[in-house]
Amino acid sequence: MKNRILQFINKIKLCYRLKKQGLAFVAQKTPVLKTAMGLLSFVRENQDDSPLAERIKKFLKAENSLVLTALYDELSSRPDVFPELPPILLDEPRQLSGEIMFYNAGLNENDGFYLSLIREITITDYPQLVGQYNLFISRMRILSDARFYGASLEELYGHADNFSGCCVFEIDWIKTSKQNLYITFETPCLYTSKLPLDAQKNLSRLFARLFFERAVFISSFKGVGLNRHNQVCFLDFDSLYPVTPSLMEFAAAYIRKKQPPQEEGEFKLARAMHLLEDFCSDTDTYAPWKKYLDKMPSDSERLKEDNLLKNLQNSPLDIYPKANLVQKHAEDFAYLLDSGRHRNVPGYKKSSVYYWLPLLLMIIYLYYFF
Repeated sequence: MKNRILQFINKIKLCYRLKKQGLAFVAQKTPVLKTAMGLLSFVRENQDDSPLAERIKKFLKAENSLVLTALYDELSSRPDVFPELPPILLDEPRQLSGEIMFYNAGLNENDGFYLSLIREITITDYPQLVGQYNLFISRMRILSDARFYGASLEELYGHADNFSGCCVFEIDWIKTSKQNLYITFETPCLYTSKLPLDAQKNLSRLFARLFFERAVFISSFKGVGLNRHNQVCFLDFDSLYPVTPSLMEFAAAYIRKKQPPQEEGEFKLARAMHLLEDFCSDTDTYAPWKKYLDKMPSDSERLKEDNLLKNLQNSPLDIYPKANLVQKHAEDFAYLLDSGRHRNVPGYKKSSVYYWLPLLLMIIYLYYFF
């Protein structure tokens, strides 16, 4: 009972902060928070005319919650449920050089409340997002431990190894702990969301290489690392996702005819491709993908193959020639029900005493003398 009361008080506090940031619509769309929001009807909402993305950034910065930031990133990948949520990109470029504590995995005092609230909202209000919630929990296991995040970053760098358009940096595992991730930037790196033309081409090539050759992709990134040679790398991302044949088909369909996503994996990939288009706005984003897409069958070719397979399955084709059956009546097949019919074969011979008697004597001899 006490926990439920504390949970409800925290809901009221959250709704109050949302109203003060001009984000009351978030609570109004969530039935779990409607009661708490009703108690705050006397509180006047802040009339902020700034863009929605700016208000959300301000709120997330004030909350300073790893859980809320990851949650918003997950929800923004589902435009079918939350069409009004824009992606959040890096505001100011950040110069990185030498050894830097790049990532902090600390949870604040409200993150436990947020985790329980997210679970309650998913089960009660949005059961269609249970799959997305499971992805979110898996992601939180990585984000809440800097060592896991660093391991994922190294795995990503391993997939991008030997690619000329990618720059790779080392993780200082001696200093890295559960709380903090340290990265050594031997050459200066600019962490930014605004890329020059050559860097945009390298980013598209890097994503295509990871997707088609290494069968992995990332769905979300706020910025990209950039060195003075216009080589790029990912420094922040949500998680590494495996690429399946169905996702490759969806990528081709999305590029060719903007096919909308239907499943969790497709929503993740569609959001990644939207971000790629934003980061590579000055160039043909999917030009480096052409050599991979040309190897994939088009929709018409795939339809022909599917129709051919269906025709083969439904048609009574004889692949191998068969001899004509001599029997014409059902009674002629009755002999097949006789389990002892092999004894009637002319070549069948029963075992006689001349076979088993010497064998028996040999066994007795071996038993007594050895």
